[in-house]
Amino acid sequence: MKKSLRPGKIAILVTKKDGTIRECNILSGAIVLSRFHRYKEYEGESIETINWENKKHKKVVKEAITKIQKQAKNNMNLV
Repeated sequence: MKKSLRPGKIAILVTKKDGTIRECNILSGAIVLSRFHRYKEYEGESIETINWENKKHKKVVKEAITKIQKQAKNNMNLV
């Protein structure tokens, strides 16, 4: 039987056009009971050359970066 409420994570990254992270917010835990928290440790890093040492929530941030890269590639193909 599946649990209806299970812990999860969501990352929202705001980047500049050059790929520099301007803001990183992560929601962690049982989604209905959680709030987004800002993680300044990612701010100012480039999505292409990010230093993953001593970073929290690596998996969810990496997933968000992958989506940003796909979107950037799609936008370049439209031009």
